[in-house]
Amino acid sequence: MKPIDRIIDRLDGVKGSDGKYRARCPAHDGRNLTLSIKEREDGKVNVTCFKGCTADEITAAVGLQTKDLYPDSNWTAQDRKRYARTKNIAKLEAALNHELLILLQVVQNRVTSRQLAEKTDFRMLRPEWQPYPDEHWKRELLAVKRIKNGLEALYGR
Repeated sequence: MKPIDRIIDRLDGVKGSDGKYRARCPAHDGRNLTLSIKEREDGKVNVTCFKGCTADEITAAVGLQTKDLYPDSNWTAQDRKRYARTKNIAKLEAALNHELLILLQVVQNRVTSRQLAEKTDFRMLRPEWQPYPDEHWKRELLAVKRIKNGLEALYGR
């Protein structure tokens, strides 16, 4: 039996699906759904009571131990390292994606600004308008450095 099923079966007022649930906390007498239960990708279960009950108190109240929130893992140390590496790669790729979007947005703003500066009818309607300044090169340079470092970390030199 999965850890999420172990605890969900013993709680009252459970609502939710797909590994994210809310329920009444068994560690205190509350009527509201103050307990958050989330299943992580690795099968572990996080329980959070918004009234401050600890995981030990919550599991004890339903006749479980805190270790019951963790799957019986048959992963080797090598499997754990591989899993951690894939998580780090995903985070790094997300950061690279963010920096690329920043860089593209700055370049797009500059190009659009140059196009508007060339349109005389627009300049006549908005004489106070100024083109996108070139001094944002510091943010562009930072994005380029971060992208370069991220690519080196992902793929080596």
